[in-house]
Amino acid sequence: MSEPLAVMPAGYELQLCDDCGVPGRQPHIRAEGVHEYNPATVNADVKARTVAWGRREVRAVYEGLRPGLDYVLAVTYANEPYNNRVQSLWAGSVQVHGPHPLPKGGAERLLFRLPREALRDGKLELQFRLEGEVNVVVSVIELWAPAPGLRELHLEPMAALVGDLEGYVLDAAWDPVADASVFLKPLNTDQVLGKARTPVDGKFLFPRKAFASLQPRDLEVVAEHAGLRTRCAIAAADLTYSPLRYRSIPAREPGVKAFKISLDGDWWLDPDPQKTVCL
Repeated sequence: MSEPLAVMPAGYELQLCDDCGVPGRQPHIRAEGVHEYNPATVNADVKARTVAWGRREVRAVYEGLRPGLDYVLAVTYANEPYNNRVQSLWAGSVQVHGPHPLPKGGAERLLFRLPREALRDGKLELQFRLEGEVNVVVSVIELWAPAPGLRELHLEPMAALVGDLEGYVLDAAWDPVADASVFLKPLNTDQVLGKARTPVDGKFLFPRKAFASLQPRDLEVVAEHAGLRTRCAIAAADLTYSPLRYRSIPAREPGVKAFKISLDGDWWLDPDPQKTVCL
């Protein structure tokens, strides 16, 4: 068991990151579900307030790691003010930290050096174990090492059934990317329908009038930043809302006293019907 580090060692860069409480952002997590704490009870950003949970444990499995590297593990925990959560963390048979009370009404990020024996043939298996009440939760898991870091841009699935088209540009740690260039295009064309640049929250918006006249047609959003590029296709069905249309049925009809069909009588069931029969 090692003591938490005060700061990330110099020269270490992010290798992997799981935003554990958001489906699609946590491919290494094995849990029973996800949950988002209310910001009124947990004073933290949304990344910390979204957690993966399990009744007795939450696991994370990483493969293809480099056994010769000295990894640092960063773990973010969050908890409500009224729950007494206590949990331990293991890397295989190695205890990373013992029973640890989670912060009440907030979040914390802890850093630990991973001993090399925690990796077996490039595989690391983390186990967050229940040591107290309620259940086990984890918000974010990061792996850092003294090696070139992970450089990625992310665009998540978008839709604009009735309003404008909006979304976020995120980096490898699932944090917002500021000053990214974003383009809206018809799918598989060079035609640009709109351009945007993200502020500090990574958000972009294209007004509906930029693409409404093209519907129905598939579109794509392309984001660029610091030499990185990513794209996300948007199906035409996710850009146009077709309202339900109801046919009115009269409450009364001249000459008809009752809207009723009697099914009383003898019935025979055909054990081998030749076609579908509907009443």
